[in-house]
Amino acid sequence: MYQMNILVYGYGNTTRQDDALASSLITALEARAFADVRLEWNYLLNIDDASYLADHDCTIFVDATREEAIDTFSFTRLTPAEEMAFSTHRMDPESVLAFCGKLYDRTPPVYLLAIRGYAWEFKEGLTPGARENLSAALAFLTPLLAHPSLEALEAACAIKPFADRNHTL
Repeated sequence: MYQMNILVYGYGNTTRQDDALASSLITALEARAFADVRLEWNYLLNIDDASYLADHDCTIFVDATREEAIDTFSFTRLTPAEEMAFSTHRMDPESVLAFCGKLYDRTPPVYLLAIRGYAWEFKEGLTPGARENLSAALAFLTPLLAHPSLEALEAACAIKPFADRNHTL
């Protein structure tokens, strides 16, 4: 049986409260043993990250979001950005995927797990609401990594984020 080679790539600033959600999720996943799952974290995305995408069957980016329409988290499939713009301060996952296609002639499936945060001041530590959302996102992602398949990842995109906050790390 074929085992998918998955990259889970979190990014964000660990010194800006809830922007540390991705780093916290990666740390929590490191405590679990997943076959063929590579876990990475970085402060920002950059053009070099396209090589990571090219080396894996699929990638799940993880980021904190300020989006008020997201109650706990969202999970969506991304498409390459039509305009591949980047700067030294900001590059989005869609642009990384577009660069992967241009540089490596490959655009593997890429997803975004966006976890709702509430505070972004220069201060370490997650807010209580962000910690609850992190637990919910971890409960959602763990079974997908334990038994990964493209079918399961695609089906997970159709699931609306649940508001049950009775999850623990």
